[in-house]
Amino acid sequence: MPNTEATPLLEDELGDQWEDDSVDYGLRNNPYLRYGIYAVCVLIGLPLICFLVIYLPNEAPASEGISEIAVAAKSPVYLHPVLRPVRQETAEYQDADNDWTLKIHDPDDPIKKVPNVCKWQYLDNNSKLFNNHVQKLGKYYENARPVKRLILIGDIHGSFKPLMRLLKRVKYNHEFDQIVMLGDFVAKGKRSMDVLDWAVQNDAGCILGNHEIEVLKRYVQYHGLSKLSYVGRHGKKENITNLIDIKETYDLDDLMRIAKHMTPAHIKYLRECPLIQELGPVPHLTNRKQTRYFPFPAEGYGAHAGLLWNFDHIEDQDPIAVTTMRNLLPPNWTESTEDRHDMIDGVKSQPWTKHWNAKQRKDVTTALNNSTKGDSLTLGKKVYYGHDAHRGVTLREYSAGLDSGCVYGLALSSEVIWAEVVTPKKGGKPFIAYRNQFVQENC
Repeated sequence: MPNTEATPLLEDELGDQWEDDSVDYGLRNNPYLRYGIYAVCVLIGLPLICFLVIYLPNEAPASEGISEIAVAAKSPVYLHPVLRPVRQETAEYQDADNDWTLKIHDPDDPIKKVPNVCKWQYLDNNSKLFNNHVQKLGKYYENARPVKRLILIGDIHGSFKPLMRLLKRVKYNHEFDQIVMLGDFVAKGKRSMDVLDWAVQNDAGCILGNHEIEVLKRYVQYHGLSKLSYVGRHGKKENITNLIDIKETYDLDDLMRIAKHMTPAHIKYLRECPLIQELGPVPHLTNRKQTRYFPFPAEGYGAHAGLLWNFDHIEDQDPIAVTTMRNLLPPNWTESTEDRHDMIDGVKSQPWTKHWNAKQRKDVTTALNNSTKGDSLTLGKKVYYGHDAHRGVTLREYSAGLDSGCVYGLALSSEVIWAEVVTPKKGGKPFIAYRNQFVQENC
């Protein structure tokens, strides 16, 4: 039968031609070539397996457990009053018939240079003035070590060199000063690990910001640890636990790179950082130029983003709000938002500081009018915060925003606080006043 294009080909008709066209028997019939390829695979594969199984796991830092983050914690230090050595500040002070006035006559006001408070002497612990002061300090004195200054620093964001320049400018002394970083001291900048290493080595005080929380979430996911949660305070039975939402996977972003490089020492340090730190008494300034002092200091708090005005107990604050908020939403102004442009029904959101300051002014006025101050050392509550580089440094009577966009090449801002003995004019009795100085360093 003649073959045409439509006639199927049979395998037996092709004979040996079928095998010659479809199969190359060179590798199978050449054992030297075959074993040579096996040897190359072994030489390449064994080192790769050793790297993945033995060397690479040893390069990743060991994990350290972290299960709870405290919403609030008391400062481990208190400001011990100091004595100005040369030019004693004088003041006119009236405390009669509830006439609460204090006029400071300070030749250095506004202060042009950073005073070297660390060289000033402590007020004698056995003096009557100090003993009366300690009784009013109450819980802030208990189990706290004395320091001469608090140095509150806004968002550092891994800007290690500007941080070192700032500390040099304020004449930082590890023995007499307590640093308090107001959150977001890592991420965005190039030297986050250097900032973290320095903080661990110097036992710097810290408050967790939204970037530290995100790093910790990635650390927990990367090391397969137990769930992370917020508690009101460490070691309190009445704590309410709120689980933190952690994704199953995270992208290999800047935050994950930081998480992968963190050592157990870093985690031990960060897990002791609260979202809010109770600072004790702080200066209470009443004018826009920040030069006029109120007779009574305010009760100070440090938080990354701020505090909601409608909570009586600091440990009950919303963890998400105190780490992320910038504004409050209408109509009740109790719901936070990070976007300052948010609005509801055409009504724009407002800065949280507006409602916080209004609430504090109302409470202080009520206490003075009703003579309910009693023996309390402080009146009102003042918050030091960061997180809002767009608004920059924003100083109000009961709030102080210290994020000045260092990571964007602007400035790193700080507030230096101390307590000193003031001798009133015309032979009055000495008293203790809380003072401050705002210090910036270019980035």
